[in-house]
Amino acid sequence: MEGVTFVGRWPLQFSTAAPYIEELLSREVPVHFVVSQPVARLFHQILRRGRSIISLEELEGRHRAARLAHAAISRISAVVNRGEARNRKRNAACKLGVSAVLRNPLPTRKVVHVTKSNVPWLLCARDVQVYTVAGSWDHPAKFGATGYQSHLVFTWNGDLADDWRACQGDEHFGISYPFVFDYLLDPEVLCTRAGRPLGHHVLYPFTSSSASDPQLFREEMLFASALIGACSRIGLPVFVKPKPNGVPGELDPLGRAGEVSIGAYFENNRKENILLTAEYNAARIAELSKARISVNIATTFAFDAALFGLPVAQMEIRAPEALPMLTRLQAHLHTQRHVLGVRRSNHVIDDDSPLTDQLHRITADWDRVEVSAREHSQRLYEWILPGQGMAENIRSVADAILN
Repeated sequence: MEGVTFVGRWPLQFSTAAPYIEELLSREVPVHFVVSQPVARLFHQILRRGRSIISLEELEGRHRAARLAHAAISRISAVVNRGEARNRKRNAACKLGVSAVLRNPLPTRKVVHVTKSNVPWLLCARDVQVYTVAGSWDHPAKFGATGYQSHLVFTWNGDLADDWRACQGDEHFGISYPFVFDYLLDPEVLCTRAGRPLGHHVLYPFTSSSASDPQLFREEMLFASALIGACSRIGLPVFVKPKPNGVPGELDPLGRAGEVSIGAYFENNRKENILLTAEYNAARIAELSKARISVNIATTFAFDAALFGLPVAQMEIRAPEALPMLTRLQAHLHTQRHVLGVRRSNHVIDDDSPLTDQLHRITADWDRVEVSAREHSQRLYEWILPGQGMAENIRSVADAILN
């Protein structure tokens, strides 16, 4: 029986792949692992059931020339290629160039990798057949070229496969399961969605952090301050959820804007190391339970809110002068298609008047805000809800990899 190699650097990547790994191991498929030291420490119980464990750090050390070649080809291709096909051409160039100098150093031909990719040079090796599992809904469109070509890509639904085809150029797709939402897709949680009593707070999940993009963070702090002030004027407290890799204390200045409370920060400040443990999921449920409505700019947490049953008030930022980074953030293909697509549900923020005045005007008609938010939430819910159950999907993905 042909084996499979799983390649990954970050624990979050590996936790997404783990259910598929378990399925392959249960079928007695020879499974090999190429992982980093953090993954080896955290997942040693499942790793020791495989045929072999290869250190990713050691492999990178042995193939420095291939890594440098990939980086050079990728940079040159990014300069040379423009237009809609630029990522497709860049991925093809990387594959062509690296495969000429690097033969497959892995135990098997079939390789499974979860995005975001951080070992594209390895996935371009000659005689490697890559099965990519998209780690999130925004990965096809938000982060530029993957830097390699996939034999088969698993995305959460057909719309995201279309995004991947348009942005990356791969042609063959399957459907994966959105494990990040598993805590909300539990039948006991879903069956109470419609009748669940709402909380009292306006929930605002941050899109950015000071550690990731300081300019974007400054703009979002301005927006959040204005939102808190507008909600305080009509007697609504705001609960602000930090970005998972937020810096502890960075949102404290919002306390001066009005009635606001701030959620917990993730302790290790590295989003890639987040594991979706029962404790972490319980914290997210607790945050959602506080809210009567969620206000969204461009966070994945809008889907959490919709699956939980919260109305989602969608802001559409068209303010290139006052809020250029937030405006640019919403210009990504996936946000335009899947979040902002139904324009009548959106609340537009532009450059025609001060931000505080616009938010005061929006929140003054709170009944309209809630009606449009319920409509938008239902659309997000229907779009993100998986077409398969988890167990069925795990089996179908394993079948596709093996066949």
